[in-house]
Amino acid sequence: MIHDPGIRSGYRVKLIDMDFSILKDRKAPWHDSDTGYVGTPDYFSPEHLTGKAPVEGSDVFTCGLILYELLVGKHPYVSEGDEEYAENVRNYTAQKPKLSGKMPKPGSNEAVENVLYKCLDPDPEERPTAKDVVDVLGGRLTRRFEEIEDKRKPGVIKSGSTEAKAFPESIEPAVSKTDPVLELTGEKGGGILLHVDTDIGQTLCRQFGEEALYWSDPQFSLKRKPTGWFLVPNNKAKHETILNGDAVTKEVKVKDGDAIGAGKAAAGIVKLPLIVNIS
Repeated sequence: MIHDPGIRSGYRVKLIDMDFSILKDRKAPWHDSDTGYVGTPDYFSPEHLTGKAPVEGSDVFTCGLILYELLVGKHPYVSEGDEEYAENVRNYTAQKPKLSGKMPKPGSNEAVENVLYKCLDPDPEERPTAKDVVDVLGGRLTRRFEEIEDKRKPGVIKSGSTEAKAFPESIEPAVSKTDPVLELTGEKGGGILLHVDTDIGQTLCRQFGEEALYWSDPQFSLKRKPTGWFLVPNNKAKHETILNGDAVTKEVKVKDGDAIGAGKAAAGIVKLPLIVNIS
């Protein structure tokens, strides 16, 4: 969130995690593949969970979930694991949100609470559009969403004049529990958990301290292959990528306990070394 007093909200949102974004008129490249869908399980949309091709409403669901967490102060589907999360989403167990603050005029708490709740509807056709969400947050369309009366039964969607289950009873795990997960941890705490190929650089690593400014964007990439995780340096970065004290100029497999940083190997300079943990 970037402070910007020149616009009504006072803040601009900068999206930084676009690794698996797709165009609405194209099928996700991993759909029907052996790899399956990827992402953070507690933020999967209902379509994501059931292996269906995502639609515009899938983004609305996840956006609504994140806004719910930001504006209410808690995740609407707190769960002990992926299966419990999927079951909660399927049964639409989220409570109607209660904002932790007050929307400035002409905004309306009631309208924002209602639109966030509708974003989590199991049926993508019942969710508001992205424009609806923006308009409600900006103080427009408030009357329309203040008048919503939720008559939904948990886990049920309306299909014409009949009712149908929102999901099949069994949901296959979207990510295999045997897939290797890599975490980069800092010397002073914090971590970045990776399930998929990810570019690592200054922006992502600022959480670890000021030495991140020494890094480029990206400094290197971490790629998951059937044989393990591999580090791919950005040879155009302003400083060398350092693995266990040595400069890396080509793809190399990483292992548990490795230290990755940026610096100058010949001078023994390593800035912001991060430790690899693979599980």
